[in-house]
Amino acid sequence: MTEPFSILIADNDPESSAHSGALLQESGYAIEVVRNGRDALNLANAKPFDLILLDVMMPDIAGYDVCKRLKSHPNTRGIPVIFLTAKNDAKSIARGFRIGAVDFIAKPFQREELLARVKMHLEFVSQQQALDKYADLLEQKNLELKQKNAQLEELNASKDTFFSIIAHDVRSPLAGFLSFAELLRNLSSIKHEQFQELVTHFRQSAEHLLALLENLLTWAQIQRGTIEFSPQRLNLRMRVESAINLLRQNAEQKEIVLKNALQQDIELDADLNMLETILRNLLSNAIKFTPRGGQIEIRAACDDASVKVMVSDTGIGVSEENAANVFRIGKKMKKLGTAGEKGTGLGLVLCKEFVEKHGGKIGLESLVNHGTTVWFTLPLP
Repeated sequence: MTEPFSILIADNDPESSAHSGALLQESGYAIEVVRNGRDALNLANAKPFDLILLDVMMPDIAGYDVCKRLKSHPNTRGIPVIFLTAKNDAKSIARGFRIGAVDFIAKPFQREELLARVKMHLEFVSQQQALDKYADLLEQKNLELKQKNAQLEELNASKDTFFSIIAHDVRSPLAGFLSFAELLRNLSSIKHEQFQELVTHFRQSAEHLLALLENLLTWAQIQRGTIEFSPQRLNLRMRVESAINLLRQNAEQKEIVLKNALQQDIELDADLNMLETILRNLLSNAIKFTPRGGQIEIRAACDDASVKVMVSDTGIGVSEENAANVFRIGKKMKKLGTAGEKGTGLGLVLCKEFVEKHGGKIGLESLVNHGTTVWFTLPLP
């Protein structure tokens, strides 16, 4: 059921206010009556009104001054004001319009005139309310369109980067394989040392290509929503130790110390493959950008709802500009490691997808030439 229009009558004349109030109530309007300007201002600020009938001649604050105050306050400036007055000369009427009144009704008023003018202005109010709702709806739809447009731009950037990876990153090692195959045709002319070097390079290219393809396939599964998500109860300290053992040889080749600083067992519900991928990618990234003789430490801190895992290194760091883009595929940045290691450019992107799949967050804090800490949170059971 639609709420009736609410009207405030501020009239010093008891007989006049009783008469106008009775007529308007009979017509289905909700009526409030006050006898002076101060009460009119207080009530108008306390309750929403659709229309105010205001007497010019008031005992404390003149009707013109009441109207000025109403029009200067953000809560009441939009309420239409109709003056009720015996002062219906041109000068008084012009003054009322200048300070914001929408109409005048001369006293003593006629029943038909009062009802007709009130009805007309309330129809204006109704139309304005409909326009305001439509404007709010348009603003909301415009915001939604902007958000959708931003998503489309992100998807386009992701698509462009995806094809760029396929066109360049996959092509490079394949070209190397063809070159290696050509060299094998002249195997007799290659010295043993050169052959061993070529085999090492061939293996590194194959490992890089395999890691790239695995990351591309995983990322594509995430975008299609087809990747399996199977949380189970896991011991975080043991998962960290497993990731460290897997990459210890890579670290030892650069004389980097890997330290598991988790002192207690932390139980959490997580997908095993995803958690291992997150830890492996963060450790691998830290090793890649940490110079020989550096240190990498993994630690964790818990609150009531989540655990925060931090992977800190003493590496070359990330600039503030690049730090804002490391988790976005559309802003893929490729940089060789401190020993010339190559990367797929998708490791941190996958970490972000997997962390958010668990309802967590991921971030990065870094200082160029002093090191980086990549952190992520996961909810506790």
